[in-house]
Amino acid sequence: MGLAAGLDVGKPQSLAAGGWEGQPDSARLRAEQIRMLFQQQPVVVATNAAVATLVAAVLAAQGNTALPVLWLVAVLAVSAIRFLIWRRCWTADPSPSGIDSWARLCVSGSAAAATLWGLGLALLFPGDLLLQMMTILAAAGMCAGAAVALSCYRPAFLAFLLPTLLPLGLRVAAEGTAAHLAMAAMILAYAAAMMLVARNLGRAFAHSQRLQLEKDALLSSRDRLLSTLEQRVEERTAALRSSNGQLTVEITERRRAEEAERRARDEAERANAAKSKFLATASHDLRQPFQAMRLFHHILQSRLTDNAMREIATRLGEAMQAGEELLNALLDISTLEAGTVEPRVSDFPIQPMLTRLTQEFEAQAAAKGLDFRMVPSSAVVRSDPVLLERMVRNLLNNALRYTQRGGILLGCRRASGRMSLSVVDSGIGIPPEKQQAVFEDFFQIGNPERDRSQGLGLGLPIVARMARLLDHPVSVRSRPGHGSAFVISVPFVQATAIIPTPAAEPAADIPPSATTILVIEDDREQRIGMQMMLEGWGYRVIVAGSPEKALIAVRSAPRLPALVISDFRMPSRITGVETIALIAEIVGRRIPGIILTGDTGPDRLREAKQSGCVLLHKPFAPERLREEVRRAVGETARVREQALHERSG
Repeated sequence: MGLAAGLDVGKPQSLAAGGWEGQPDSARLRAEQIRMLFQQQPVVVATNAAVATLVAAVLAAQGNTALPVLWLVAVLAVSAIRFLIWRRCWTADPSPSGIDSWARLCVSGSAAAATLWGLGLALLFPGDLLLQMMTILAAAGMCAGAAVALSCYRPAFLAFLLPTLLPLGLRVAAEGTAAHLAMAAMILAYAAAMMLVARNLGRAFAHSQRLQLEKDALLSSRDRLLSTLEQRVEERTAALRSSNGQLTVEITERRRAEEAERRARDEAERANAAKSKFLATASHDLRQPFQAMRLFHHILQSRLTDNAMREIATRLGEAMQAGEELLNALLDISTLEAGTVEPRVSDFPIQPMLTRLTQEFEAQAAAKGLDFRMVPSSAVVRSDPVLLERMVRNLLNNALRYTQRGGILLGCRRASGRMSLSVVDSGIGIPPEKQQAVFEDFFQIGNPERDRSQGLGLGLPIVARMARLLDHPVSVRSRPGHGSAFVISVPFVQATAIIPTPAAEPAADIPPSATTILVIEDDREQRIGMQMMLEGWGYRVIVAGSPEKALIAVRSAPRLPALVISDFRMPSRITGVETIALIAEIVGRRIPGIILTGDTGPDRLREAKQSGCVLLHKPFAPERLREEVRRAVGETARVREQALHERSG
């Protein structure tokens, strides 16, 4: 469908026409979803044609021009047919009985275009690794845009996503190498992630439309009430002259009408606020993968020596830049979920895992004024150590998030030949009728406004899925206002049955460097990309995924950082600006900071700028970051030299 598919063209026709009056809200909501899809067709056609032309040109430049040209002709033909269909149907106003035809046209168009993309890229799949990556990135970018543009109507999005990525994933897997199999698995995981993003955005869009329909219903009720009142006032004009008591009744009714109008206005304002919140969240979250791609592209380009390959990488960068610009335009103009995991089961002692988790969460609990306790255990269990630790970590994260006072207990005990691994908290608790619902996707207690700082409601559903995968039943006991206890039942193993595991080899020493930079970024891909890029520039890098972990890293680092690069908004009540200030207090001097943000809200931008830190807006160019890093490091060196000079003087 393309990144530009969310651009709004043409003036939508009113649902009040064509027999929609009196239709249920569900039918009107579906009609609005389909109408929005149909409005995008001109830009959709143009985007498909333009991007297909660029891809065909790059592939044809490798020598074989016939197949790319034939593929391009097919794409252009489908695009022309879709445009002609839109031009013929746009002036019509579909009735409730005809809206299904519109839906079939949109879904069929998306499926046809996606089939050409998926089969075409699979058949034209190049042999060169860089071109293969470019082909995958092109398909991924198209699907990322489709997640935004088509999320309002799920069938249309699935009709584009699956035919685009599944053939390509199979073609990559057909290469047979370990790297290609990993790439194919990543494509499937990416498709699942895009389905999850589209589901999120579709629900937000449907919610905002429901609010709009409720507002319209209130306004209509107000109009009917006012009309009735006006008629009654006219009929009783004569009676009012002789009965002052009747006047009080009419005034009271008019006040009720005014109150109904005020409620309708409040509902309208809440609907607008919901749309604004949806846009702000989409703007921040959708900029993150583009920034990660930008970082990895810079690393790839810096390691290429062949001029032809560098030229292709340059064009890839230009295509990425175009995608970023299209995404920004979409977010500005539109006022608005893979069985690849196989458990590796082994017998291992539980205590090292308990110790690691205690070290990870003890400081976070202390920061909230909570008591974190761990009961040591010499038990040996049979499970996948990585998946089991992730399950417990999710439970601890959940306990930490919903506990404001008291503490958290981590421990285990033997019961009926199995080991019960428990996370107990003194948090808000869970009502009995909701103790199974907490394992459903996106379900949260006490977060009706979907505040992202309180998570996405996916931690416990992930625990439930891993429990089914490992055959580790999970149970919950809870009382509202007294806390909760989540228990994972794990197979118990006698200690004599353990096969010793060789100790892991120590990591290679990192050579010393002149400057240490602390990177604080909650997004894993960006954090890895940033670390690789800075280390490629020669710097020594410390990375942290949260402000709390950054503060711990600074206290334990053998060498204090000379510069802090931090994301502004992270899953914590502490912002990047506040984190840099806390690090300065630990270091005992002012420390330069560079703030990275994908937020567009003026209040957040103002706060970042007033801190005195350099502000870079995502997605930013790596060259710009390198320039700011050099400047900040140079400033720090000059300050240190001046201080040494003053001491010697």
